[in-house]
Amino acid sequence: MQELEGEKTINAKYEQQPPDLYPHVDFVVKSGALDVWTTHYWFKVTSKVMLDNLAITMRKDEITGIKSGIMQVFMTLSYCGHDRSNPSPFTLIKNRKIFDLDLTKVVTF
Repeated sequence: MQELEGEKTINAKYEQQPPDLYPHVDFVVKSGALDVWTTHYWFKVTSKVMLDNLAITMRKDEITGIKSGIMQVFMTLSYCGHDRSNPSPFTLIKNRKIFDLDLTKVVTF
């Protein structure tokens, strides 16, 4: 942290993991209006958001600018089978970067 003429510059790194998502695919065999057979295949999506090399400028506890910062999102996709709460799902994609954003080009004040 650096303070000049009432303005502070804060350098930080931040990481957060949102709650897991559980999308599923349903297969339904019908005979007329009746469901003859139904099965579900569950997946687990885990994501992680990282703010790296973040440098913001503050004045009187209000953010007045972003000097640098990269936001990255990583995702893991696993196959759970028929059981959503499978304790050891099969990992299809592991920690793949799906999003990379330069905050100085997007956020303006």
